[in-house]
Amino acid sequence: MRNLHDLPRVRLGVFPTPFYRLDRLSEQYGRGIWIKRDDLCGVALGGSKVRKLEFVLAEALDQGCDTVFTTGGAQSNHAALTAACAARLGMKCILLLKRRGVTEHRGNLVLDELFGAEVRLLDMDSYDEIYAEMLVNVFLKDIFNNFPRIISRFFNFIDMSVITITTMRFSFAIGFITIYVRFIQFIIV
Repeated sequence: MRNLHDLPRVRLGVFPTPFYRLDRLSEQYGRGIWIKRDDLCGVALGGSKVRKLEFVLAEALDQGCDTVFTTGGAQSNHAALTAACAARLGMKCILLLKRRGVTEHRGNLVLDELFGAEVRLLDMDSYDEIYAEMLVNVFLKDIFNNFPRIISRFFNFIDMSVITITTMRFSFAIGFITIYVRFIQFIIV
């Protein structure tokens, strides 16, 4: 098992955040009650989500990624914090958010815009549908937009005799995306 300190990490927040004693509640219940002020971490109103993003985005940067995708509800704190952290790192952020809930241009949707995120509101409740949307309309669209450049280098990169496609399934498509990402890294290098 790897040690937490061995994992790639990019510092985004100001940690540790302070603890404050809640005097009146402590007095009322006869014991010390404290609150940890993770809203003071220095990124939007972050906290534990920023701690997680320090590791997730560090791994993405180590792999050469320049764009981050995530999903959630229209007013998702996770999505807003992902957009804030991506902006801080100079990464593009695409948010695929469920349309249900508060979708007026306020709250976290305003913050998403301020952080420069591309927001797409989807009429879907199932995360499986949203992940399929990510695959088809985000990843594969990029492949087709860059197809002439990609295909010319593709034949030089992969021995086509070992590739056989019998069915196009979602799991295969995920594997294809992995191949595509590795191939794009090859093209750029």
